[in-house]
Amino acid sequence: MRIIDKNAGQSASGIRLLAMDLDGTLLTDDKRFTGRCAEAVKTAAKLGIEPVYVTGRPFSGIPKDVLAVPGVRYVITSNGAVTLELSSGKTLRSAGLDRRVCERIMQEVERRGYIYDVIADGYGFSDGLSFQRQMDMFRGTPLESYVLATRRVVPDVFKVIETAGTIENLWVKAPDGRKRDEMAEIASGLGGTRIVITSPTDVEVGSPRSDKGLAVLHLAGLLGTEKSGIAAMGDNGNDLGMLGAAGLAIVMDNASDDVKSRAHVIAGSNNDDGAAEVIEWICACAGK
Repeated sequence: MRIIDKNAGQSASGIRLLAMDLDGTLLTDDKRFTGRCAEAVKTAAKLGIEPVYVTGRPFSGIPKDVLAVPGVRYVITSNGAVTLELSSGKTLRSAGLDRRVCERIMQEVERRGYIYDVIADGYGFSDGLSFQRQMDMFRGTPLESYVLATRRVVPDVFKVIETAGTIENLWVKAPDGRKRDEMAEIASGLGGTRIVITSPTDVEVGSPRSDKGLAVLHLAGLLGTEKSGIAAMGDNGNDLGMLGAAGLAIVMDNASDDVKSRAHVIAGSNNDDGAAEVIEWICACAGK
């Protein structure tokens, strides 16, 4: 762990809400949630720090052992599209993609034959061909179980778009970076969208209000927590909003240099219990 901001220790002592990304942060590259990490989150909750998972995954994709940690009351999913209270299942905030916009993008996706999922109401929906192509890509990898848990095959994805409670986002995998950028440009040109590039071939399209930072600030407001009392941990471009919304921005060592440039603290890598170490440090500061 490296402290970049000389005031980070003082900031850590006043943390009341801890916003934590999953992939690349709490989870290792092979998608494990270590015992040390689980214990650190549990300890934070015992000390009165509100631990909140803030993930790009839909709710169905959050591992059971992650949700089982005592003291975790809230999750923010699909890059800020949905905030849930776990005990009641109540949606505290929803920022869905406009249905007509989603339809128009999907028409372009189908015309091009790209892999996709419409993420709605906690699951990803696609036709059988797109699902099979995903399984072919991820079979035998740590993401195979994730795809099986989160994806649903439907005969008509446009019917899902029409009837779902909340269209959380639209995920598209293009054949290459150029075609990915073309899809991003098409989606952006329709207006009313927020584009998130998540890999060299992947683009996610959500509502402009679907942002981790906006969702964290909304929840903090409900809990009466000021920005100075928020710590955020992340590793990727989709975490920049919540890093900026926090009084204490923590970036993993496995992050890109661009994301690291926003850090007050750089934690160890996600494969070396970096998240657990920095949560333990926050807990120690809170106890002083």
